[in-house]
Formats: sequence, C-alpha cells, structure tokens
Amino acid sequence: MPTWSELEVRYSQLSQEMLGARVDGYWGSGGEDWRVAACSDPNVRKRFEALALMSGKKLSEVLQSGHDINDEIFNENDPVVRWYKGIWKIVATLMDIHLHQN
Repeated sequence: MPTWSELEVRYSQLSQEMLGARVDGYWGSGGEDWRVAACSDPNVRKRFEALALMSGKKLSEVLQSGHDINDEIFNENDPVVRWYKGIWKIVATLMDIHLHQN
C-alpha cells in the first residue's frame, strides 16, 4: 500500500489530465451515487478511481469510530465512496471555517 505522500504524487501526476473533472454525489429516493464527471479519457478516470480505492482503504486505517464527523465515512463499505465522502467532508469543514473567519 502506498504512503500518503506517494498517493499525493500520483494524484499530482493526474492533475493536468483531469482539468475540469469533478466528483459528483447524488442523493434521493433512488439511493446514493458517486461518480467522476467531466473526465473525457476513460483510462485517466480509471487511474483516478484506482487511486481513490487505495486512498479509501488507507483512510479506514486512520479514522476512528465514535467521532460524529467520521462515522458516516468510517461506516462506508466501498473504499472509493469512503474517499469521496472524506474529501467532501474535509472541503465542507474548511469552507465553514473560512466563512466564520471572514
């Protein structure tokens, strides 16, 4: 399993090929769905998803159950979705902090 630093390098290597791409999350009566959108190259998308898989597995090693913000992420069975939810929660928290500082 790669280290966090090695994963960061691999994500950086994909950054130019994924310009404009994003991870979309949908919730509703049909359930929950997460996917990589606006990535025109399927091979690049697969490489990103492989990194998300490794990242999600690694994230489960550092999360602790019993912390409110972690439980939704910790209890996610799919490592890829665990990573997407983790990033989503981190960004939401940072945005909240930024809004309260200004």
